[in-house]
Amino acid sequence: MSNLILNKDGSISKILSNLETIVSRLYPSQIRENTRLNRVFVSAQIESGANPTLNRGITPLEDRHIHLIQKEVEKVYEAPLRKEQVYVAIDTVASKMGFDPVKAWVSSLRWDRNRRLDDWLPRLMGLNDSHSHYLLYSQYGLRMMLSIVRNIYIGATP
Repeated sequence: MSNLILNKDGSISKILSNLETIVSRLYPSQIRENTRLNRVFVSAQIESGANPTLNRGITPLEDRHIHLIQKEVEKVYEAPLRKEQVYVAIDTVASKMGFDPVKAWVSSLRWDRNRRLDDWLPRLMGLNDSHSHYLLYSQYGLRMMLSIVRNIYIGATP
């Protein structure tokens, strides 16, 4: 903890960089390693060891987690902290370990070599193979799905 910024009286300064350092190093590793920022919901969540691609065992950080972390950080400061300060520090640490559950789910899918994107839109519209616009709608549907997947991985441009 030698890189913490101190006040003139030698006490640890209650600034975000100090809080972030303390939170990232001190609170229990089983919580720290499983705390992530959900980039879809933009909220800190904790994973209980389940498969993250299935979203099982992933819950938002609750007051009990915050309280545990707050007590550990207060031991270092030897002074009480406001819960809001701890929330900000946790969010900062969690944002460095962000995840996107949609991207994780798409990445977990395996292709079974069946082409489904070629005709999903015409089928949805109730068109048969002989319809005059069947190929056009097939291409629209394919391009639409490819764009959706592209936006999942790269992000939509403003």
